[in-house]
Amino acid sequence: MSVVTKNFLVIQIFLITFSTSNLAGTMIHPPHTMQNRTTISSRKIVERKLVFVDRIDWKALPPAQAPKKLDVIPVSYVMIYHTGTETCFGRENCDPLVRDLQAKYLMGYPLNRDIGYNFVIGGDGNVYVGRGWHAVGAHTFGFNRISLGIGLIGTFYDRPPSIRQLQALEDLLQLGVKNYRIVEDFKFYNYPPMALHFKSASEILNFDEILSSDEK
Repeated sequence: MSVVTKNFLVIQIFLITFSTSNLAGTMIHPPHTMQNRTTISSRKIVERKLVFVDRIDWKALPPAQAPKKLDVIPVSYVMIYHTGTETCFGRENCDPLVRDLQAKYLMGYPLNRDIGYNFVIGGDGNVYVGRGWHAVGAHTFGFNRISLGIGLIGTFYDRPPSIRQLQALEDLLQLGVKNYRIVEDFKFYNYPPMALHFKSASEILNFDEILSSDEK
């Protein structure tokens, strides 16, 4: 069974826990990590340097069809997954793996037009641009049109993602909120339940407790 198929089956089970009448509003807590973020008072945002690898740089194939725009921007939901592949470090190792991931999506299902995630993060913290901030992804059945999907390269059932991956994930989420791509009271889903540095979204954006490299 392919990784994409496994994730699809997991999401089908996950969606049963939601109230179908409340998809546009408050969600019932699923069996993994989907947390509310409290409203913040501080506007201070600290960013480590994010390194983006654009599609042209990782030699992405053209999408099979023009991407559709998300139904709403900023989004209220962020879906975080492992890719179920080997881990990679460095462009020479990660670029081919991301291309292979895109190819598997294109060949896996007729409706997949491109790599499923909006962003993919390598073990070294490089952020690969998949479908980007505005396009509908193919990662979470029933939520693709109202969420962003982020893939952490690797298989993390019994070990955590790398420190750089987790830092890049937090920085990417901060950037999304800062640039109004993600709402302040967003919810997130984490599968498999990975050992993230945060247990709630409020911890990611507790700006007063985060020091920049110049302040340390």
